[in-house]
Amino acid sequence: MICPNCGIEQTDGLSECAGCGIIFAKYKPRTKSPADTKPREESPHSSKLAQSVLQGMFTIPSNFMTLRVTLLAGLFLFGLRLAFIPVSDPQSETSFLLNTMHAINLVFHEAGHLLLSFLGEFITVLGGTLMQLIVPMVFTVYFILWRQDSFAAAATFWWFGENFIDIAPYIYDAHDLNLILLGGHTGKEGPHDWEYILGTLGLIEQSHAIAWMAWGLGCLIMLAAVAWGGLLVYKQYRST
Repeated sequence: MICPNCGIEQTDGLSECAGCGIIFAKYKPRTKSPADTKPREESPHSSKLAQSVLQGMFTIPSNFMTLRVTLLAGLFLFGLRLAFIPVSDPQSETSFLLNTMHAINLVFHEAGHLLLSFLGEFITVLGGTLMQLIVPMVFTVYFILWRQDSFAAAATFWWFGENFIDIAPYIYDAHDLNLILLGGHTGKEGPHDWEYILGTLGLIEQSHAIAWMAWGLGCLIMLAAVAWGGLLVYKQYRST
């Protein structure tokens, strides 16, 4: 069946909509005003993609509210913790959770070098950072457009912002070369992605400023993701 309120197809036997949360037995369609009967002009900028994005942004499954509130609180507190890690000396802060998150990002970072190696040396080196950012955004778009699960999209969008925080110290170190890298050496003794990238672009002297911009952008994205998730939970609460 199709929900009479949001138009999303439902599994047979449900008493409430899996999308907007209305109870079918209590649903009463809104009485149309005379203005509603007038034909609406199609916006020249509307498209199927835009409609899918909007649908994904406001379609809210009606369960797991407590779990979602807990997850949002965790993301906010963890993001706050990440924001206070020194960009100039990130390895002074160690914990199981921080190391685990960095290890997850590192898998995609190293995969990026390999997957983009056919595009030349510069993109091969930059590919590690690119893949760290591409993967969470792919998940975000997937959850919005194909799953219509905006809360999951907000969580992966938070992960996208967290990767900027993860990248910032690496950019900062391009000038100083003090970080201990994956091979157990510093950039002074072996290859350093961002020393090569910024050196090639002639921006090595601006490495600290660029790192702080990446850090600031990451903080804003993580905050926006938590706010987005909070809005979805609030709408879910109102609808139930």
